Amino acid sequence: MIDVYDGYGRTDAFEVSGRLYSERRVDDVNESDSRLRNLVNTSKRFMINDAEQVWIEVTVQGRVYESMSDEQGRFCVLFDATEAFSPGPSPVMVRLSARNRKRMQSEPGSAMLILHEPHSSRVGIISDIDDTVLITQATSKVKLLSNTFLRNDLTQQEVPGMSTLYRAIHYGPQGDGYDATHFVSSSPSHLYRRINQFLN
Repeated sequence: MIDVYDGYGRTDAFEVSGRLYSERRVDDVNESDSRLRNLVNTSKRFMINDAEQVWIEVTVQGRVYESMSDEQGRFCVLFDATEAFSPGPSPVMVRLSARNRKRMQSEPGSAMLILHEPHSSRVGIISDIDDTVLITQATSKVKLLSNTFLRNDLTQQEVPGMSTLYRAIHYGPQGDGYDATHFVSSSPSHLYRRINQFLN
């Protein structure tokens, strides 16, 4: 599996990061899933093996760069371009490189970067996730564990009104989706896909 984290940067300097791992396949989720099914599915997200020392290819705006994952399966590719990239939302694709000697298979991972001109005045906000956009009841360990393991991304509850507010900020006065909302969380990286699905 290849997780690529959405990000932002300048047209002349930014990074693409993510994680490679093998995991037990998580079943498709439904709003009608039982607590037991949610518990099993969420637990599978923690039963993974990091894919260390694996070569990858990162493609941004038609330019391809190679890198290798570290001992925890993480990768971070720094772009310091002599020829600037185009500003705006930019899709990123990460796939396994042909340089790998060990035989592996994975669907490509993808993410979205928002690139600004170096002296841009566009707006961006940095937001927490827990109990800001997603109700986790993080101050209560029992409720936090219950919301994490006994629910799924379709049944977790959002904080009322935040989706409308953040969508308005993201699309901005120009309505082009170029203003950025950056989410931070202390949740383990095992839950990245689930949180991303919830935000979508």
